[in-house]
Amino acid sequence: MGNIKKVILSMTQKKEKSEPLLFEAKYINFGCGKEKVDGYCNVDNDPNVKPAVLWDLNVYPLPFKDNSAEMLRAYNVLEHLKEPQKFLEECYRIMKPGG
Repeated sequence: MGNIKKVILSMTQKKEKSEPLLFEAKYINFGCGKEKVDGYCNVDNDPNVKPAVLWDLNVYPLPFKDNSAEMLRAYNVLEHLKEPQKFLEECYRIMKPGG
């Protein structure tokens, strides 16, 4: 759970305009909706579900560091995306080697 707190704290820190805000999470649950997973950085575009990271998955690049995650979840997500291939490319960028 400490990993999630770190992500939430990172969201509140002010950054320089030229420096993008990038998160680093070991486990990421994309398109979490109401099904948030404990221990994961839950990502969704609906503020009503109160995700750790509020983000539209059709906007690239995704706000995560390269080679930073060991596990990604995206259940029932691809069919809602405009460019599913681009999303998968982003997942590959974010995933650690061997993840």
